[in-house]
Amino acid sequence: MKAAKAPWVILVAAVLLFLFVPAFLVVLFSFNASDSTSTFSGFSTQWYTKVFTTEEYTRALENSAVAAVWTALFDVLAGSAAAFGMVRMPRRWLTIFSSVYLIPIMVPGLLIGVALLVFFSELDIRLSMFTVIVGHILITLPLVILVIGARLERLDLSVMDAARDLGAGAFTAFRRILLPMIAPALAASALLAVAWSLDEFIITLFTNGGTPTVPVLIFTLLRRGLDPSVNVVATLLLAATTILGLIAARFVSVRDLSR
Repeated sequence: MKAAKAPWVILVAAVLLFLFVPAFLVVLFSFNASDSTSTFSGFSTQWYTKVFTTEEYTRALENSAVAAVWTALFDVLAGSAAAFGMVRMPRRWLTIFSSVYLIPIMVPGLLIGVALLVFFSELDIRLSMFTVIVGHILITLPLVILVIGARLERLDLSVMDAARDLGAGAFTAFRRILLPMIAPALAASALLAVAWSLDEFIITLFTNGGTPTVPVLIFTLLRRGLDPSVNVVATLLLAATTILGLIAARFVSVRDLSR
């Protein structure tokens, strides 16, 4: 039996190495003492100092943070309202709505980026941080609706009606009854929206209009030439998305999303 499991263990180990060794090397060379990205010559934090003291890097980090926060804020507000209405729909309308709101996730990002660029151009809207946030909302909102909707479907919403019958107003019933029950889903969906926004590249490339976020900056730096500062920016992005994903997993599980 143990001999039969050996090939599978080797296969799993090979897959894990394939997935994580490149990320490990990116992090390792962000601490390189020299300016090489192929030869490690010792540990140093000089490249982190460069990133946090150079305007080009700090501006990109700030742009990413601003876009992520506004995206998550709008997603949670609009997504919770949409999810609440969705769970009260008749089943046949719910099927149609589910097919429609998931389209941005299924459509290639390149197509969405080009479509947004043409859309903003036709409306004579200048590309800026606003257009970046609109693009990020477009692709992250379906995920937020999915997470919050899955949570609502597992709840007995008749408690809201019971609270209203006992004299509670609509806002009071929401704040005292429903909000505590969906708070984990709200937190998880917000964190996932932030993580996705921080990592989004293709749509941001088409909509940033000269206000680059971290992924766009990495792309620009790669075209200029490699040095460990690129590894630093990539490491910060990797750390942020990983931490946010792990925290979100504490609030919601795969089982919670099954319908």
